[in-house]
Amino acid sequence: MKRQQNNRKWGAIIGVVSVIIIVGIGLFFYHNFFRQTHGELVETIPSDASFILQINDNGNFVKSSSQLLPYLSEILTLDALPGFQFFMDKFPEKNGVIISCHQKDGNKNLLFSTRISELEFKELLKNLRIDPRNYIPFDNVKIYTFGTHFKKFNFTFHNNCFSISEDVELLKKSIVQIKNPRNLLSNKEFSAIYESIIKKNNKQNWLILQNKFYFEDLKYFFSDNYHVWCDQLTSVSDWCAFVIRLNDKEMSLSGYAMDKSPFFSKFDAQPASGATDVQVVPFASAAYVSMKTPDPTLFSGHISERGGSLSPEELHFFNKLLPVSTTAFQLEKDTVAYHYIAVKIDTTISTLDAITPDSVNASVTYKKHAIFQTEKGRFNSLLSVLHNNIEMGCYVEYQGHYIFSDTITSLQYYIDNMKNSFANQPLYKFAKTNIPSENNFEFCFIAPESDRMQPYSSIQASRSQIMKGIQVFSYSFSAPQRGFVPVNIYLKMR
Repeated sequence: MKRQQNNRKWGAIIGVVSVIIIVGIGLFFYHNFFRQTHGELVETIPSDASFILQINDNGNFVKSSSQLLPYLSEILTLDALPGFQFFMDKFPEKNGVIISCHQKDGNKNLLFSTRISELEFKELLKNLRIDPRNYIPFDNVKIYTFGTHFKKFNFTFHNNCFSISEDVELLKKSIVQIKNPRNLLSNKEFSAIYESIIKKNNKQNWLILQNKFYFEDLKYFFSDNYHVWCDQLTSVSDWCAFVIRLNDKEMSLSGYAMDKSPFFSKFDAQPASGATDVQVVPFASAAYVSMKTPDPTLFSGHISERGGSLSPEELHFFNKLLPVSTTAFQLEKDTVAYHYIAVKIDTTISTLDAITPDSVNASVTYKKHAIFQTEKGRFNSLLSVLHNNIEMGCYVEYQGHYIFSDTITSLQYYIDNMKNSFANQPLYKFAKTNIPSENNFEFCFIAPESDRMQPYSSIQASRSQIMKGIQVFSYSFSAPQRGFVPVNIYLKMR
């Protein structure tokens, strides 16, 4: 009896060990063979990519990007795209192309990958008249070199994947990456966007940005004064993904970012509201930024919970005013910039009397408009970085809004310009059709003449195609939904 029990005990141990060995062998073969040859193309991309283009319709992308290529070559480093297409034309038409951008020693290099068969690769070598024996060996993979009339490229075939890059070291990193289970899909935030959004829309072309790298690179185009814009976009989330649509001289991006930043979380549980009333923004203004606060009490409470981000003075001023929405803009006069914020309040819960000192009536009447002084105050911490430098020292009422600025002189200049509105800009119609009718935040910039960009451009980028060519730029987002923030970006070139 005791011997039978021992036999059963040893039999159970042997069974468990056998299962562990079988599972281990299965994982080994899955990782080293099946996963590498059948995995996602995104698993070939090193994790330091500043952006990724997942092109599911290559023919449409190449055709629609032709007129925008000079600009895309600068903001997405796509100058190598015609060279990549030279290779793609050698294969039967197919989908599933992925391009990523990586920085090394101040230079940006692209990595291009697609799935092909071994037979197609052999046909490529034959068509290019490349000696199969002339290659660079690396990690049991052969790297070939070929110079097109565009550029000199390095390419390889491994695990049913065809990859190209001008930089051979980047190509080697990709070869190593596909063997490493710690890839982009193991990144929690990237995986959430990729699995929940991108894979479920596999007929579209996608632009995926790693914000901390992409917007840091974008600082090159802007003067130092506006680097804070890029810093704010860098911090909103780690990754964001957009369906990219190109048409003539227009680029539309519609997608999502993760709801992780304090800035996005200001709008949790707050429904989006109607379009911004740009009638109060003068025609002469280059841009406006508008934020909706449809539940001011919730907005105020959320900021208070964050602790330390809002001074008692700001909170005091905000709680007196309780704005429904705020729209910031500026006007230039010679070398002076005047800053304004248009505030809309709910008159059932707040009045302007709350911020007007008892001893002060209308300070001055200018062109039949009364300009009132207020308590000195601001609540910029509640707003966006684009609302900076706006001290609310006085205001004038116009079309149901209260236009605040720091001095009577600046409000007099506003009154001089307020009759012709931003909505009359001929180019505004392009931005308006690409801004959702309901949102929580929108920014719109219009440059009818190329010299409009000079104050914003860095010296080294002042002659770039993008800074000379931009006409319209808009950025908007709606309330967070299930952990994602819907974002829309529109760019029109001249």
